Formats: sequence, structure tokens, C-alpha cells
Amino acid sequence: MSHAQTPHESLPVRKRLSRRLFWSSSLVITLWLGLSLLVTNYLTSRRAPRLSTETPRLLKDVTYENLRLRTSDDLEIGAWYFPGQSGKPVILLLHGNFASRSAAEHHIQWLLKAGYSVMIPSLRAHGDSQGDRNDFGYSAQRDVLACQDWLRANHPDQSLVVWGQSLGSAAAVFAAQELGQRARAYILECPYQDLQTAVWNRCQNMLPDYLDAFAYRSLRLAALTVLPQFDKISPLKSISGIPADVPVLILAGDQDVHARPSEAQALHEVVKAQSTLKIFEDATHMGLDVRDKDAYRKLLIEFIDTSVAHSFPAN
Repeated sequence: MSHAQTPHESLPVRKRLSRRLFWSSSLVITLWLGLSLLVTNYLTSRRAPRLSTETPRLLKDVTYENLRLRTSDDLEIGAWYFPGQSGKPVILLLHGNFASRSAAEHHIQWLLKAGYSVMIPSLRAHGDSQGDRNDFGYSAQRDVLACQDWLRANHPDQSLVVWGQSLGSAAAVFAAQELGQRARAYILECPYQDLQTAVWNRCQNMLPDYLDAFAYRSLRLAALTVLPQFDKISPLKSISGIPADVPVLILAGDQDVHARPSEAQALHEVVKAQSTLKIFEDATHMGLDVRDKDAYRKLLIEFIDTSVAHSFPAN
């Protein structure tokens, strides 16, 4: 004849259930954190194998120098230098994430037509440059400074305008304090305000509600292992390093879900006295010139020429 279990008799069953729940939960958490670490490592690693070399495809008949530069942390980066007209500035063009200098040839064409010289590197962990870790422009500030050193040694009389796109805009901002008055103007296209916001945007874009917040916190925790400087990767904190008399043009697309217009607005507010903010209608990330290339190019040319004409001589 059966009888009901007393509290004392049911205790082992409760213990077993508690242990199973504990170990199951621990396994799920461990797997999730492990997956987050793998995703973080993937997102911050070189996306494609290093190229042996990069040569222009659209600009075959244009004079240029194919350079190998050494950075302060002993990486070799590839760069092109295209000479322009005497008296015109040199545009240091910095490409976006998962691209390289080869992806910007269409910009080089019209910049050269406008008479500017152009220098464009492949930033570390991209194209034919060395480096395996992509920290979204933070370490690439050294690549910017290596380009500036080469220009100062080889073309000391040329005014310098720095034009960064997406990741390149962050590299430009991070290098700004050390560049000082050497840079006569900055164009920041589709900039992100900080890495925390960039990660959160991507979680929101890819995941449903609630899961996006959980994934963000996991990636944020994993990032401390892969990118210990995570909190320093903030153009918003660094943009004040641009000298107060150096003009800044900030460009964004109103449909950009990766670097949102509110982020461009936040950067603009920090340097408002010296900056101009232009939001392009119906434009997505790195698609600002899709609707009207002529208007886009005219805006940049007028900003460059005006900035150089009214700035102080380079140091």
C-alpha cells in the first residue's frame, strides 16, 4: 500500500532537480558566452586574406606612387599617392570597414579632376596591409599618422585635408590630436559615435526585441577579452581633439541604420562652432552620393577649397 512522501523523503528528488537545473543553466550560459566570444572575434578579425599587392584598375593611365609605409607599432601598410595640380591640397582618403583603397577609385577620379592630390592607404587588417585585428579605427590612427609623416617628408608644402568614411572617419578623429594644425580640414562621412552604440545598432538590426539586449550584453562582455580598449573606442570622446580653428564637415544618411544620423548630430554638437552637418535624404550607409553625385561632389569641393583658403599655413 503506497503512502505520501514526507518532506524528508522528497528532499533527494528536489536536490536532483536543483542540480539538473543548475548544470543545465550553466551549460547554456557557457555556450552562449562562448558563442559571443566567437562572434566578437570574427567581427574584429581580418575579413579576407591579405592581398599580395593592390594596383589601380580604373586609373591605369594615371601617374601614381605605390607605397609601403611603416607605422609606429611596426606594421607595414600599403598606400597610393596621386599627384595633383600645384597649389592644390592633398586629400588623405580613408576607406570604410571591410574595404580597402581599391574600393575608392571612383572617388579618386573626380578628386584628381578637381586638381587635388590624393593619398589613400589600405588601413590595417584590410587589403594588402598587415594586421589581423580590426578595432574599428582605433589602432588605425597610427596608419593615418604614418601617411602624414610621409607627406610631410615628401610634400611639405601641400595642405592636408583628411576625409574619412565610416571606419576611416573614426581613424581620422582618433589621429586628430596628434595631427594638430597639420590637417587643415576634416570630412567625416557616416561616422559612428562610439563602439557601444555601433554594437547596439547591429544587435537591433539583426535580432528581435529582448534578444537584442541580451546579445548586446553578451557581446559587450566578450569584447573585454578581445578589445580591452573597448570603452576608449569613441569618436564622440575624441573629436574635441580637432583644433578649434580647423573646420569639420560631417555627412550622414537619414536612412543609415549602422551609423545613424543621431550619432552624426552628437558629434556635430561637440564641435558645433567649427562644424557643418549635412544629412542626405533617403540615403543609407555609404550611399550618400547615390541620388545626386554632382551635388555631393560640389559640396565637398566647396568645403575643401573654402577651408584651405581660410586656414593657417601647415606646420
